[in-house]
Amino acid sequence: MSRNALWCVTAVACFSMSAEAAEVVRLGAANWQLVPEGKEVDAIYGDYLIRSDKVVAVIGDTTPTRRAHLMLGNVQGAVLDFTLRETNNDQLTAFLPHGIEGVAATEAEIVTARGAKVVLRVKRPATATQPIEAVTEYALADGDAFLEVTTRYRNTGSAPAEGRLSDVVRCDHTFTQTPEGEVGLVHFYDRWFRAAYGVVRKGGLLSAETKTGKGNGPAFIDFPDLVVDAKKKLSRIEAGKEIVLTRYLVAGRHAAEVDLVGQKLAGQKLPRVTVSVADDRGKAVAGADVVLRDGDKVLGEAFTDRRGGAVFGVARGKYTVAASQVGRASGEAPVEASKTVKIRVGGLAQVAFAVTDAAGKPTPCKVQFVGQDGTPDPDLGPIQRADGCKNITFSPNGKFTAAVPAGAYKIAISRGPEYDAVFQDVTVEAGKTARVAAKLVRVVDSRGWVSTDFHNHSTESGDNTTSTEGRIVSLAAEGVEFAPSTEHNRIQSYRPRLKALGLDKVLATSDGIEFTGSPLPLSHHNAFPLKVQLHTQGNGMPNAPKEAGPRDRLKMLIAFDNGSEKLVQQNHPDISQLFFDKDGDGRRDEGFGTYDVTGVMEVWGQDILSLKAQVDRKEGPAQNRIFRWLQLINQGMRVPGVANTDAHTLFHQSGAVRNYVKSSTDDTTKIDEMEMVRESKKGHVVMSSGPFMEVGFGAAQPGDETRIYKGEGTLKVRVECANWLDVDRVQVLVNGRPDPALNFTRLSHPEFFDNGVVKFKREIPVKLARDSHLIVVATLEHERPVAVPVMGTAARAPTAISNPIYVDVDGNGFQHNEDILDTPLTGKPVGDQD
Repeated sequence: MSRNALWCVTAVACFSMSAEAAEVVRLGAANWQLVPEGKEVDAIYGDYLIRSDKVVAVIGDTTPTRRAHLMLGNVQGAVLDFTLRETNNDQLTAFLPHGIEGVAATEAEIVTARGAKVVLRVKRPATATQPIEAVTEYALADGDAFLEVTTRYRNTGSAPAEGRLSDVVRCDHTFTQTPEGEVGLVHFYDRWFRAAYGVVRKGGLLSAETKTGKGNGPAFIDFPDLVVDAKKKLSRIEAGKEIVLTRYLVAGRHAAEVDLVGQKLAGQKLPRVTVSVADDRGKAVAGADVVLRDGDKVLGEAFTDRRGGAVFGVARGKYTVAASQVGRASGEAPVEASKTVKIRVGGLAQVAFAVTDAAGKPTPCKVQFVGQDGTPDPDLGPIQRADGCKNITFSPNGKFTAAVPAGAYKIAISRGPEYDAVFQDVTVEAGKTARVAAKLVRVVDSRGWVSTDFHNHSTESGDNTTSTEGRIVSLAAEGVEFAPSTEHNRIQSYRPRLKALGLDKVLATSDGIEFTGSPLPLSHHNAFPLKVQLHTQGNGMPNAPKEAGPRDRLKMLIAFDNGSEKLVQQNHPDISQLFFDKDGDGRRDEGFGTYDVTGVMEVWGQDILSLKAQVDRKEGPAQNRIFRWLQLINQGMRVPGVANTDAHTLFHQSGAVRNYVKSSTDDTTKIDEMEMVRESKKGHVVMSSGPFMEVGFGAAQPGDETRIYKGEGTLKVRVECANWLDVDRVQVLVNGRPDPALNFTRLSHPEFFDNGVVKFKREIPVKLARDSHLIVVATLEHERPVAVPVMGTAARAPTAISNPIYVDVDGNGFQHNEDILDTPLTGKPVGDQD
């Protein structure tokens, strides 16, 4: 069982099971403890909670502004949360009985609040353009692991009316679904986060159409016997007539459990196949994945209970059952309906880790397994979770056990670019536990600077289903020291989870938001700190009209919370369009006019030294954002640049790039979020994909303006790397152009470079003829192999880029030079770099 599942199971102890009858309540502060747990919980005050002794569900309030998240609006009267009370593990994004066209419902009524069976009614009235009224009743009885959902579609008009009567289910990303086509039951199963849901119709078939398993998106469920237009999936209702549909929304631990309930509801009495899974010593194996097949066709999926058992309902016939679990040799056996089959799997191969810091204390870490001598890299799970993410796993404290297939591995144990990674060879045998101990030593001296990432996402954003706990663990394991919460259109806080994970002394944070609108990619802005209004829509986020552009949204953020001081960040911009050519017609204009309301801007790019406006990517041409930033600075717009991951999954995303921000403390427990805000606004930031670089020009540091005399000064540069990183070039850009006289490489200046932690440490004489801004770039042009690429084979070249130091040569204050670097500032927007 995954750690996420274990967290959910542990929460059961805090979840009341004492109700003597089913009930419906309107959620508020007094009864908030009734809300279920799970990765996908979306309940807020004003929603309706309906529960029995078996299940609990949350139905969205009918207020017009009710949204589940950025990617899912119009959830009035929809099921937003649903779980067995026994597992207390909500993984449902939403079930929408009225489809996704327009407002789902405008009225709600608790018909029966408490008793053996309770009922909540929601209604979407007819409109001038759509005469079909939709009224849905959710009924729940004690003893039932399902919601009875009955919708009455009535044509209130004087002529026949057509409409799509689809239900829509959102079970995103890691869910799989019943194959498309006409079926008696549609189920959705997430084997990794251990939850399943099903829809079964009373008195008819369902037609499934899906995006499930292909990313986030709706799975449409239609009623084929009622469809008169097969192409548009429309049903026809005569004037004054109605269609009544009853179906059941089922919750379970796995698909086979949901199927059994669905079969019973459909009146099917199918034979059972009972599976018992044990290891090679005869010991029951819990949590093994079991698949029932008829040839190549999958008929059912489950995972075994603590006794190693699983049960399927199937028609009479002969089948194959396979059992598997990460770290074990799989097993398979034939079986007939109404029979019990025993399957043997191999002994568990696993590695027990004891990873500490230099003082022997627990430490967050990342562990990567790379197969050796014919052993493939293991697949430990999907990229949405920390405890088994392709061939890596993250730990909040360094003490854990990871199951892997038996074989030979090179293991890389790391904690970000300030720590030497530990590389070990290990052979893992079937049925045995290999033991690995390691100390992660912090070797890079980054005193006075804090490692930060100002842009991360998890499932609350709605465009991904990554575990929020997993996001936090991965940030800590990659050595990030400060990270605000920046979910799409939701003010969120990491603080409770940090404390629960024991990481509140390791990772500092701030409560914030990514305020997201259109046009893309311009209307995406992060801001922190903000005040969280718990259990409200968007946790109290600002509301912007649809027509609000980037400048309006930035001003709203600045004014939010009574104008409190905060960092407002422009995310992943097309700089040419944003500042110089709003309509992309090639004629210079004022853009969107956001310069004076932008605190910092995401500009990271590996191609800073190319001086090209576009770069080639697999997807096609993309803007070279950092080149456009150089042009912007030359026009006198001093917007500090930052490097953030915008991470949506966990596979080598957190920590891939970061900012080093000037700080008065290196004690993570004492990091001041407002100091992070102010130092970032000043441009006291060095961007990096690994190397730590410190730059100074006299007393000035990146972001500062300084005065020199006779055009002469000394630039101090120090670059440090842990044992898995290196740099071999340090280049100074003067007014955005690489200066050939200030280009230092291992080949041209071998005496300038070292092979230890300190790669480069020099005082560089600089002579300037006019006012100039100086940017220092340290990078690796000739890769030196390490035992394992710690950030994965697709990692960016180790690079550090300072913000500009503005140097006044003539004493009249710094004057920008308006150099466009041989490229027009205007032009049609091109693809996003990231």
